[in-house]
Amino acid sequence: MRGMINEEIINMIREMTVLDGNEDIKETDALIDLGIDSMKLVELIVNIEIHYEIEFSDTELSPSELITVEDIIKLAGGYVG
Repeated sequence: MRGMINEEIINMIREMTVLDGNEDIKETDALIDLGIDSMKLVELIVNIEIHYEIEFSDTELSPSELITVEDIIKLAGGYVG
């Protein structure tokens, strides 16, 4: 299940970036380096909540703790699977 979550979230991130489809997105990539600024981060969080029918706690959504792709995957993984 985790592998599927990883892939789905990476695909959501890819759709929000200017990367072409051939560039790899790694879990260690910083969101800001992928073009995910604070506004896009909010959009990504909402998309994940809708997609997985979950609602994150506000205390978990600190931008200072959501730095990498892996941070987003771990956050979602705590609610899904």
